[in-house]
Amino acid sequence: MKKLIDHSNSVEELEESLKALLEEDEKYVHFIPEWPSFKFKGFLGKHTLRLGKGGTGAWSSVTVNGKGNSKQFRTYYGQ
Repeated sequence: MKKLIDHSNSVEELEESLKALLEEDEKYVHFIPEWPSFKFKGFLGKHTLRLGKGGTGAWSSVTVNGKGNSKQFRTYYGQ
């Protein structure tokens, strides 16, 4: 991962490298504006971002690893 970051000239280039690495698999790569609903749920100081696609019943959850990173994660998404 560090190698990808070090060799990327921009955030966009890093995003493209990560998507290619993950083969744009829907299980791992989410384009958040396509998910009409998202909210944070917290438990014991850890927060999970839950994404939902409305009536289709599709949902996905994202959790940040590392102590203290949850707050930055929520702040980034305005929560």
